[in-house]
Amino acid sequence: MDVAGRVALVTGGGTGLGRATALELAGAGVSVAVNYLRSQGSAEAVVQQVVKSGGRALAVQADISEPSSVGAMINQVESGLGPIDILVNNAGTTHYLPAADLAGVTAEHRAAAMSLWFRQSWTTNSAPAVARISRSIDQSQAGD
Repeated sequence: MDVAGRVALVTGGGTGLGRATALELAGAGVSVAVNYLRSQGSAEAVVQQVVKSGGRALAVQADISEPSSVGAMINQVESGLGPIDILVNNAGTTHYLPAADLAGVTAEHRAAAMSLWFRQSWTTNSAPAVARISRSIDQSQAGD
């Protein structure tokens, strides 16, 4: 599938798998919005790497568990890069523990991760967000 010229939003795009996904998409010619909550430096480093390679990218701070924050993020991405064609729900939460203490992962740690994953799916895939992204896709394909 040729995705060159499209716009992607990668939540949690500054680190780990999100970073790798954002860079891979950019390498395929996709303009990438790199969402972060607290990892501003990491997100900006991804943007710099994409731009240095000749691509287009934008770092966008937003709490993906909050609907108003998601709406503002979508506005910022559309203003900076254009209509969103690709959504990668990747944001997560991390609790650092020593490798020798993996039994230290508590029910609260698991609940926090599950809650974030659910809220992320709900807010980024909510009716208003999906309608805006779908409208953007319809408009971008009108010339195809």
